[in-house]
Amino acid sequence: ENPKKKYINIAGGQGITIVDEKIEDLTTITVVGGTNIDLTKAIITEDADIKCFSFAGGINITVPQNVRVMLDAGGLICAVKNSVPEYEDDDIPTVFITAQTILGGLNVCVRKEED
Repeated sequence: ENPKKKYINIAGGQGITIVDEKIEDLTTITVVGGTNIDLTKAIITEDADIKCFSFAGGINITVPQNVRVMLDAGGLICAVKNSVPEYEDDDIPTVFITAQTILGGLNVCVRKEED
């Protein structure tokens, strides 16, 4: 169980679901394709860093509830969206996402708990 993970996706689609593994440092590179990263069942008890780069592709990241997300993104002809709520609790972990996107997009959202 390595808390540092790296994923590279070139000219295709990639779905990554992390279950019962600790996330501290994750890097994803997407070129001409799409990457979906599901962290809703990952172990995020401490702050974590995610680094993203996409060229002519998109990256979707889904986080569990009660995780703060701080997004620092830049790019060229791109769309970036962070729809994770801003929680007031100072004791929850923060996921720091740094992203560079060219001709693509990044979407970060939270998975709602099912009733």
